[in-house]
Amino acid sequence: MSIQRHEQTARWSKLVVRDRTAYLAGLVADTWDAGIREQTQEVFAQVDALLAKAGTDKSTILTMTFFIKDMADYPAFNEVYDAWVDPNNLPARATMKCELIDPCIRIEVLTVAAIEG
Repeated sequence: MSIQRHEQTARWSKLVVRDRTAYLAGLVADTWDAGIREQTQEVFAQVDALLAKAGTDKSTILTMTFFIKDMADYPAFNEVYDAWVDPNNLPARATMKCELIDPCIRIEVLTVAAIEG
């Protein structure tokens, strides 16, 4: 069975595909000086693009893990999430507060999705 690695950097791949499953690296926004809403929207756009590259979409997401810098951002994050997520195919989900790699990063997202077909 082959493993496909996409958008590799010196230390990780943004997307790894194996056995009809897409594994996305922890994604952060490119605009670090933006608020939680904007950063979350940017990350979800990255998720959509990587899932499309893998031949799938957000309706097949199995699980998402959210790392949030400040839990005061949780309600605003949830507003963006609720508008983005497929309401008919809700993934398993975990959210935790943690210190992220840079103080300006407000959210990091891990995603695993199935590839149907």
